[in-house]
Amino acid sequence: MQTFSRGELVASENDPDLSMRLDRRQMLRLASLALAGGAATGLLAACGSPAAPPAAAPSSAAASPAASAKPSTSGLAKVKAAFVYLGTAGDKGWTNAHDDGRKYLEQQLPGQVETAYAENVPEAAESQRVFEDFAQKGYNVIYGTSFGYMDFMLAAAQKYPDVKFEHNTGFKTAPNMSTYNGAQEDARYVAGIITGKMTKSNVLGFIGSFPIPEVIRDMNGWARGVKSVNPNAKIRMVWINSWFDPPKETTAANSLLDLNADVLASVTDSPAMAQAAAAKKRYSVGSDSDQTSYAPDYMLICPFWVWGIHYVKSAKSIIDGSWKNNQVYYHMKDGVSSTTPPAKFVPADVAKLANDAIAGLRAGTLNIWNGPITDNKGNVIVPNGKSIGAAFKGTPEPGQTTDDGYVQSAQMNWALDNIIGDVPKS
Repeated sequence: MQTFSRGELVASENDPDLSMRLDRRQMLRLASLALAGGAATGLLAACGSPAAPPAAAPSSAAASPAASAKPSTSGLAKVKAAFVYLGTAGDKGWTNAHDDGRKYLEQQLPGQVETAYAENVPEAAESQRVFEDFAQKGYNVIYGTSFGYMDFMLAAAQKYPDVKFEHNTGFKTAPNMSTYNGAQEDARYVAGIITGKMTKSNVLGFIGSFPIPEVIRDMNGWARGVKSVNPNAKIRMVWINSWFDPPKETTAANSLLDLNADVLASVTDSPAMAQAAAAKKRYSVGSDSDQTSYAPDYMLICPFWVWGIHYVKSAKSIIDGSWKNNQVYYHMKDGVSSTTPPAKFVPADVAKLANDAIAGLRAGTLNIWNGPITDNKGNVIVPNGKSIGAAFKGTPEPGQTTDDGYVQSAQMNWALDNIIGDVPKS
């Protein structure tokens, strides 16, 4: 798994004094891939998720603010917003989508926001130092854009109760710490419809980063779309235990292509998979940002994020003093989860199926999690006439549905019945 040290802390043009160059090192640890179902030889299992962070120990000087202290609700004339990235702003995937959101924020609120960002910040204790560094420099809100930052951001939020923190894809909160996430599974379902219609071999491949709910629900959402139009197609999984590792993503893609997979999808942070598929004249589905230019003749459609919608909403609430901690989960109807149009080479009748699904998702009339749903072990997850929220053991966050609650929880730990193999245990 490739991990990064803290790379650069990059200031916006409005604040050049913040710019600093730090030593950057990269450690590449070769790990074996897991090809579920035993379909390929020579690939050893690699399972797990980002390492659990150690408990943060606040310094004695910073331990006095109570964790329950409420952040200031008074408005601001100008917001200083900091973004902390796992990868590089130009990775053409996950981080790129967030940086596009940062730029959109600046464009939509000129003169009202000032932004900075840190790249290549690992999901480790070092991230807490980055959060606290921004807090010490007077930033009003700090956005952490990767799941593994969660406990480190929480520790920083407890030390700086007057600073607002927002964590992407996590589930822990504090009076001054919110979470934000989105249903990319909506867009993946649309991609699955096109995939199911375009496959000739009925062998499909999925490359997963870590077997955590946000990745598993995207895989299952894609599989649901496939099954809705082609119940004969089967999906094979590979897990690479890394968010961003183009060589490993390429190796995983080739292992699936060698099994006659003719459409690939992934939840990883680079376009390497799409490039590998295109090199063998196979189709792919993009991930996180518009990656069409990397495989223009073979990319069927590209689910992508429009995080700027959230960042503008968040900054405006800080400016007018209405910000409060919450756990928001955006859907396609909110505009945060989106897709490129189907590729021009996709037949018109297939493109219409996809566009009809998009219209239904945006109107709220299509629910991809309506039953019956069965996992690949034969367990009925959702009976006919119910939606997946009926299986949720818990209480959804205010403003969220029980469906939202289920797919974000550890209960989303299974593979749909058209997927071959086991989801690794994290």
